[in-house]
Amino acid sequence: MDDSTRSVSFAPPHREPRRPLVTAAVLLFAVACATASDDIGTTPPDSGTDGDIHADAADVSDDDAAVEDSSHDGDPPDLAGDAGDDVAEAADDGGSDADDVPDDGDAGDDVAEAADDVPDGGDGGDAGDAEPSPYYRTSFSDIDCARWTTGRASSGGVDDWQCGSGTGDPDSGHDAEGGVLATRIGADYSLRSNGFAESPAIDTGPGTGPLRLRLWHWMETEGRDTDCTGSSGDNDGGLVAVSTGGGPYTTSGVEPFDGYPCSSIDAWFGGGPAFVDGQPGFACRSGRPRPPPPAVAWEQVCFDISAFRAPDLRIRLYFGSDAFVVARGWYVDELSVEDGTCPW
Repeated sequence: MDDSTRSVSFAPPHREPRRPLVTAAVLLFAVACATASDDIGTTPPDSGTDGDIHADAADVSDDDAAVEDSSHDGDPPDLAGDAGDDVAEAADDGGSDADDVPDDGDAGDDVAEAADDVPDGGDGGDAGDAEPSPYYRTSFSDIDCARWTTGRASSGGVDDWQCGSGTGDPDSGHDAEGGVLATRIGADYSLRSNGFAESPAIDTGPGTGPLRLRLWHWMETEGRDTDCTGSSGDNDGGLVAVSTGGGPYTTSGVEPFDGYPCSSIDAWFGGGPAFVDGQPGFACRSGRPRPPPPAVAWEQVCFDISAFRAPDLRIRLYFGSDAFVVARGWYVDELSVEDGTCPW
């Protein structure tokens, strides 16, 4: 054997399951100590190399030829190569051997499986509890208001309907969007009020299932100081009508699921009755239970309009008053037409 430096290959030592990483300097120092105890002629780290650690092969005598046996368990690793590999491997597996952690699938799969365990519906309920997608819904923003039309319901009287936003309750509407459809926003309705507000055409599709109209409303009319039982004094009020195919509007079969609170609106004025006169409708005060308490409240109502499903359904809100006493009137918000049954 000559005295030239020979490349010596070493088999990686048997490794115990990894513990949290120590610094490379401490690891390599321990290996160097082990090397010295085995009398293998490696040179100590070169202190003049800015902290780089080298394992220089020293002269190897013929008597130490057994070192070439790559199966020797006591052989030290190649510090320049294996130590770097060790650090890289630790970075790849997050500081623990793959053998130590059971491979039960990709972590991404676990996240996806966890997501599948969350009930549909977004609120922890069943998917069946989700609100249906409406054919039409409005909170009476400026854009929506432009699509509604108003007018006098019959000869004589005044059209009081307005669409927009005001300040305070009920003028700002029921929801936070600030729009409302009302008989004069921020003021009492007129004597001899006799107007309507009409929706754009609504395509409710060719289906045959249940169809409903829902809306929130706030009402205070002339009968507000009575018991609101539908007897005398329930003057002035409003109702809902529908039209399909461009035909006439009808109120027949168009009532809230629990009926109108007023059996007959009294809205006669000189020159003739308002359109709503003599018909059942909303009057006095909105709110539940019925008859409502003295305080007026926003109230949601639901109409079954399954018999009027059509590609051009239109909704009208009519309001009328007599020639004597007035009050704040009728305010409507969050109107929607959608599949479903009443009450909600």
